[in-house]
Amino acid sequence: MIQFSPEPRLDDDEGSREEGGGTHHHPTDDPSQQIEDVIQQTIKLLRILRTEDQSSVPFLNTVAGLEHLSNQMLDLGMYEDARQTYCQVVRMYRASIQESSPASGLDARVARATIGLCAALQRLGEAEEALNLINEAVLVYRFLSEQSHLCYDYKAELSISLNNMANYMRDSGKALAALPVIAEAVKIREELASTTPQLYKPDLAVSLLNASTCHSKLPYLHQQALDFAESAVDISRKLVLEAPGRYTAHLGASLHNRANRRMALWHNMDAYVDIREAVGIRRTLASSRPDVYGGGLIRSLAVAKSLATLCQDEPAARAFDEELRRRCKRTPAYDNIAISSAPTISVPFKNPLKELGMGRYRIRYHGSGNLATPYIMNTANTCVDQIISPGHMEIGIRMKRKLTLGGPI
Repeated sequence: MIQFSPEPRLDDDEGSREEGGGTHHHPTDDPSQQIEDVIQQTIKLLRILRTEDQSSVPFLNTVAGLEHLSNQMLDLGMYEDARQTYCQVVRMYRASIQESSPASGLDARVARATIGLCAALQRLGEAEEALNLINEAVLVYRFLSEQSHLCYDYKAELSISLNNMANYMRDSGKALAALPVIAEAVKIREELASTTPQLYKPDLAVSLLNASTCHSKLPYLHQQALDFAESAVDISRKLVLEAPGRYTAHLGASLHNRANRRMALWHNMDAYVDIREAVGIRRTLASSRPDVYGGGLIRSLAVAKSLATLCQDEPAARAFDEELRRRCKRTPAYDNIAISSAPTISVPFKNPLKELGMGRYRIRYHGSGNLATPYIMNTANTCVDQIISPGHMEIGIRMKRKLTLGGPI
């Protein structure tokens, strides 16, 4: 059974994003080489699947391998390709289920692949569609977790599906409805962490961070949002002490989140301390893997600039502003754009399987669905080298020029 990674990517102020299968990033990995490898392996498996019997064990093992490649696509920012591949995986798993059979391991595989499909949809800005699909995974895992005769306990998977459902509710403007859902995810993970802390404490920190963000969307729950963020930071600090290299990114995201929660309550000096620490952590991470951690650093720098100004630390505000502009100018798509902590954009990596020689980018205003004219790079390698993140990157921007909305993708 393919295991879920604790959290493939953390998106700080928006909470931890969807969880699903994923691979851990290694500082020495070359993203362009990873993309090429994934493409070649995917094509190879698809060719094999055309010749295998759908009811055979080798067929299911090959589908599981394709699912794993879909997970890697998510990590590499290949969201449209991940969506298409996950759709094929779900279809093939369903075709292998006997209509008369009870809920079983195959149902769990369908649910797991559905979680991955929803993750890809969310990264493509389709939170409503992801929300419509994730309920099936919740129902399957809830049923399986209640079956005492099964040799495997599906509570961890249930917590993942609940965690993601709360995220999609939040992103669809249903923050109030998301509260009981994320509360159940936190409760399950607290129980799991009490018995197996080394395995489930990271997951608990993720759900606490999501709970913080869900509560922050409601103006009368800012204090509760801060309380959840405090707990996430405490757990993340302990995790870093136990395994520094593995959970440093979790701590950076938790500190960024707590800084925003404190700023919402006008605890600006405490927030400033948090965001400076988050910037230091993310600067170190981005120095070795800018494609993965560069976007988070930009977001933290934008918040640090604002807090430095609020705290009347003008030298630091100028320094943060200069670093922010310098890092964004390394990205051609953001050249001549003044960066601030204002509106949010998402830049997904568009369909490298369709045409490896041409990387397509689009700018989507988060929550509105409006599209800006796409920025076309010369080659996939160029976009990997020059774009700070080949994946989903959300940053605050204030534009010097007006972008033409509604252009073709």
